[in-house]
Amino acid sequence: MLLRTGIMLSGEFRFAIQPGRSVCRRVNVGSGTLSEYVARIHWTATDSKTGATEGGLAEVGLDDVVIMRRDVPRAMQMLKERLAKLGQVAPSLEAFQKIHDEIESDPSSKDVIDYLDMKAIRLSPTYYITYVEHPAPDSLVGFGFSSGIGELPSGEGCGLTHSWDWFNVSGPDQAVKLQETGRLRIERVPTERQEITHMVFETDISMRITSRMDTEPGKVRWRIHVQAGSEIWWPTLVDDRNMPTGHVS
Repeated sequence: MLLRTGIMLSGEFRFAIQPGRSVCRRVNVGSGTLSEYVARIHWTATDSKTGATEGGLAEVGLDDVVIMRRDVPRAMQMLKERLAKLGQVAPSLEAFQKIHDEIESDPSSKDVIDYLDMKAIRLSPTYYITYVEHPAPDSLVGFGFSSGIGELPSGEGCGLTHSWDWFNVSGPDQAVKLQETGRLRIERVPTERQEITHMVFETDISMRITSRMDTEPGKVRWRIHVQAGSEIWWPTLVDDRNMPTGHVS
């Protein structure tokens, strides 16, 4: 199956990642260029509750990538500092969870100190994936993927599902999935934002989505499986417009 996405959002909006917390400030308006693909993603998705499956090949144009700008709380800086003190490039899931819980208990962790860009690609009318860009100007320790179902995050649709898959940067051009398994080959550009411009999925990678309305909190209901060989050239945001960093061959 060949799927072409075609989403265009413009203007400004705000949404809450958690009820009552507005964090997203603006969305790109696109450059008007759709002539070359910036991503080619082979994927399948499964709903464990209904058994429904979906998938295919998503060939993504420049303006199909929606970039949202999000406030960064002090917690992200605190996390980076704690990981640096550990001296571990890839801490265990248990160590990561302990640090996370300690930071969350500090009231100052919620202070806004910076911003980051969330770059979203719709795979189908049902599913999308989002790369959450690391905001730090120096060393890049990791980054997250946040997948979802339905509309891209908005004031009405946000908070019904949750998804977070963390990748530790394990070398100059490698990132390894912390939860479960998976490996990406990455390329970066020397900007003040530590932008990752190019990702190649060296292995199959599964992204987990849970329902906040489920009677079993934390239970994975949906999974998006991205197949090895899939490739993404993430655009950069210049004057609120997508600018290409490369194209898939």
